[in-house]
Amino acid sequence: CIFQNLCLWKANQKKMLQLMEYQKKLRPPTEGFVVMTNTPGVESCFGTEAGLRYLQEHDPLVHDFVASPAIWGPTMVPSKVSVSSVRKLVNSLYARATGEEDARLPYNYLTTMRMTGMPPGISLRQPSRYGSRQLRRIWEVGDSLMVILVGSPE
Repeated sequence: CIFQNLCLWKANQKKMLQLMEYQKKLRPPTEGFVVMTNTPGVESCFGTEAGLRYLQEHDPLVHDFVASPAIWGPTMVPSKVSVSSVRKLVNSLYARATGEEDARLPYNYLTTMRMTGMPPGISLRQPSRYGSRQLRRIWEVGDSLMVILVGSPE
């Protein structure tokens, strides 16, 4: 699901760029750019040649926008984070790392991978072994988590 959403995200960016080029054909002096983000501090910029040049000349403009807490507001965290939702999150991260759409994290082989972005004091293990506070803390940092494969099971 996450991989499919990423593909749709990129396809929609391409459509927006095509529409921008069409607008430019309709009125030749048209220039523009789009700055999009789905994670604080990470931006995706595209546009016409002059629009991108403007962004390069005004680099702080983009970074201030993307890092601004005003656009992010409070993080939406459900009142209760379930073991199932954290398990799905971790499995989706593992699937992204392996490139296999429905891969499930093999907890017996945790030595072959690292999870970056975990909250301080919480290590990767079966989600059913976390308490409710730990589940919530993991869920809150879910967008910054990443599985890194460091070896293969022997």
